[in-house]
Amino acid sequence: MAEIIKKSLSEQIYDVLKEEILNHQIGFGKRLTNRELQERFGVSSTPVRDAINRLYQDNLIEEITKVGAKIIDFGLENAIEINELIGLLCRDAVILSAKNGDIDEISALLEESIINQERYIDDDEYLYYDYLFHLLFFDHSNNSKLREIYIRYNTLRSILVKCYYSNNTSKAESIIQHRNILEHYHAGNIKIAADTMSAHFEHAEILIKENYDKYFGI
Repeated sequence: MAEIIKKSLSEQIYDVLKEEILNHQIGFGKRLTNRELQERFGVSSTPVRDAINRLYQDNLIEEITKVGAKIIDFGLENAIEINELIGLLCRDAVILSAKNGDIDEISALLEESIINQERYIDDDEYLYYDYLFHLLFFDHSNNSKLREIYIRYNTLRSILVKCYYSNNTSKAESIIQHRNILEHYHAGNIKIAADTMSAHFEHAEILIKENYDKYFGI
């Protein structure tokens, strides 16, 4: 029998608010009030505060006050800065994983991830395998703090990914870039692999600038 997992009230509220923020049903920069959320969900203040704290940990909340919270202002400048940060993290993860891990083993896992990106290019599952491709370097970096930071920023990264993966053409371009990273990495050309990872995020910045207004409905 499959295990039935019951979610707490705070988890349910968190899931709803997170989905609404990611889908722009709650606008960036908007203020949420505890009282309105309590009335909406028919709950006390405790699960609302717990949900807001989790959103804060996801970097979706930039300010918490006594009466509520403020959603991040996800302007173009902020989006570019986040992309730059994640690119730097991924570049370092490439180098550390080669230093501390088994390159052949990691390369095999990267290849599997790329194959699944190709397989699911028409589906949302593509986004998971895109995330996994980068995460593999962190998993094998032997640096838990670096991995923790990357995972912490993954929610914001998912917003960026949906922005610049606006069609299958951009997804296909990313797959080619991933294969180039893997090719250099597997060959032991780690510096080139790291530089190629940096170029991968520089290309993403171009797509963010091109698609930002359209994606965020400005």
